[in-house]
Order: sequence, then C-alpha cells, then structure tokens
Amino acid sequence: MAKPTVYFESRGESGNIYALLGRVSQAMNDEKAFNELWEKVQQGTYPQAIELIKQRVTLIDADGLY
Repeated sequence: MAKPTVYFESRGESGNIYALLGRVSQAMNDEKAFNELWEKVQQGTYPQAIELIKQRVTLIDADGLY
C-alpha cells in the first residue's frame, strides 16, 4: 500500500508541527497508527519529528528544507 502524500511549507503556517500533524492525521486516516506516531513525535525535536512523519507519509516541503 502506498503512503499518502502530505504537502507543507516548513517556513509557513503549515510548517507548524501541530498544523502539520493535523494534515498527517487526515492523510493517514488511521487513528491508532496516528496516535502511535504522535507519542513518538512528542519526545523529539522538530527535525526528528519530520523523520518520524516521513516513515508514515510521503512528506513534500514546498520550501525545500525537509
């Protein structure tokens, strides 16, 4: 099964971790898997969170930083 794709702008509003996770939650459409991701994301830095998110979705940063 292909991973869903999430587009965001790391330098814009959509780069806010909470806004980004909202998009990821909608794209994943799997509450249990998202909750597991959320638990891991809370324990790290922003770059670590991005790497964790990339394991679950195809993450495309329009700003090109991530």
